[in-house]
Amino acid sequence: MYVSTIHKAKGREFDNVYVLLERVRQDGGERSRKLYVGITRAKNNLYIHCNGNIFDNYNIPDVEKTVDNKLYSEPCEIALPLAHTDFYLDYFKNNKDLIFSLRSGMRLSVNYNKLIAEINGRNVCAAVFSKQRLKEIETYKVKGYFPYAAQINFIVAWRRKEDDRDYPVLLVDLFFGSNLCYIE
Repeated sequence: MYVSTIHKAKGREFDNVYVLLERVRQDGGERSRKLYVGITRAKNNLYIHCNGNIFDNYNIPDVEKTVDNKLYSEPCEIALPLAHTDFYLDYFKNNKDLIFSLRSGMRLSVNYNKLIAEINGRNVCAAVFSKQRLKEIETYKVKGYFPYAAQINFIVAWRRKEDDRDYPVLLVDLFFGSNLCYIE
C-alpha cells in the first residue's frame, strides 16, 4: 500500500484510491481543488472515508454509501513516502559515488537527522533530512510514532540550478512505529 498526501500524488494514478477526510466542508476554494486532485487519482475504485456530512446531499447511481460508527485504534506503523525536497540536497552533490552504490529496495536505518546505509560492513550516511522534514518528524514523535527505518524506492536525477549539473537523489519510504506496538 502506498500512503501519500494529495500534493505528492498529483500527476500519478492508482488502481484503488482511499481518501481520508476529516472535518471537510465545501468552500469552493483551494480545499475543493485539492479534493478534486485526490479523487481523480483512481483508475478503478475510489473509497472516500469521512467523518462529516459533506456527501449527504448527493445521490449518485452506482455509488454505495455506508456508515461505520466503529472506533478504530491507531495503526502500529506508518509508511511515509519522501520526495527530494525532504532532504538536504547539497549532501547528494558531494556524495555521488556513494549514492550510485545504493540500490532500490535497500533498507536504511534512521539516526536522528540522517539515513544510514550499511555498505561493506560500514555504516555510512546516505541522506540528510531537510529542516522542514525534521519538524514534521517531530510532529509524528509527539503522536507516539518514531522513525525506525527507510527503504529506497528510486534513485533519480536532481538538476542543480547553480551549476546546471545532475546529481543522484534518493526517494524513500520512511517507516514510523508506534511506541504502543512491537515492530519487527
